[in-house]
Amino acid sequence: MKKIAPSAVILLLTCPALPAWAGSGYYLVSIYENEGEKAVDFKSWSSFADKHPTSTAPELGISYMPNKTWYTEVIANWFKRGADTLATSAWTWQNDFLLTHGQYPVDLALHTSLKY
Repeated sequence: MKKIAPSAVILLLTCPALPAWAGSGYYLVSIYENEGEKAVDFKSWSSFADKHPTSTAPELGISYMPNKTWYTEVIANWFKRGADTLATSAWTWQNDFLLTHGQYPVDLALHTSLKY
């Protein structure tokens, strides 16, 4: 009989019980099946202090899926504090490479994000 490390047993017992949720600024992604798909993505984030908005950060992304394994997106971020005008604060190039394709209960992907 093979011995299993205690940490592996704990990991196996707790993983199925963990909820699938994303923190602020993140989102969950389903399996990519739309090869050749192009999309425009718009998000806007706000921060609040004493129930009053103190800053906003809109994002605009253009994405493309060359094949069923690779998703790529270029994102422009702006930042506005108070009544000031919007200013470009960052450019991001995001790439996701799907390593598994539904053969396991959880799919695994390599996520890269280059920011300027």
